[in-house]
Amino acid sequence: MNKYKFISGILLVFLVILGAFTFLLMTSPARVMYWWEKHIQHKNVTVTLSNPSASPMVPIATSSIVAIVPTTTVSSTLPDEYLNSKYRVLGTFQNFGASTTVADINQLINQVALVVVTDRTTDGQNDSQCGSIYTQPVCYFFMEPLYVYGAPSHAVYLGSLEHKGAFIPSSIKFIAPDMVEFHTADGDAGCFSDTTWQLNLSQ
Repeated sequence: MNKYKFISGILLVFLVILGAFTFLLMTSPARVMYWWEKHIQHKNVTVTLSNPSASPMVPIATSSIVAIVPTTTVSSTLPDEYLNSKYRVLGTFQNFGASTTVADINQLINQVALVVVTDRTTDGQNDSQCGSIYTQPVCYFFMEPLYVYGAPSHAVYLGSLEHKGAFIPSSIKFIAPDMVEFHTADGDAGCFSDTTWQLNLSQ
């Protein structure tokens, strides 16, 4: 009888040890992470685990869009002077590819902007372009100083082109310390012309 009790005790101790081992195995970090991935992540649930050693979260800067509300209480006469002006600005062009070395800063093309202007229309003519037979006929060219060291002290009128073809804004290149190059193009009745012009800013 005592023999059976001894064997039963041995089996009971074995089962207790086996149960404890199984429990520890099932609750090990590797097993828990396996169960987590199988039952949670496969259900498209996103979980962020905290890491005490990681850097604190930095808030992301946000920006807002604010609408400009026109005001009618401007004391200056500038708005009316612009609206009533007989000229329309078609574009302002700068040499944005310039470097900041001393040699480049001293070049005129890096100190000024080229401004192209035409006459405002009074008869329905296209005044968003100039130089063509289908647009305002005259393109006026001005040089405006930029807010940089060594720039000229005032704006300068450089000249004009009349009926020499439509001015192409995208063709402007600053090719020398005081020289700008651009194209005009025109065409009608199967004929087409493309002319390259160079404008000396220091004249």
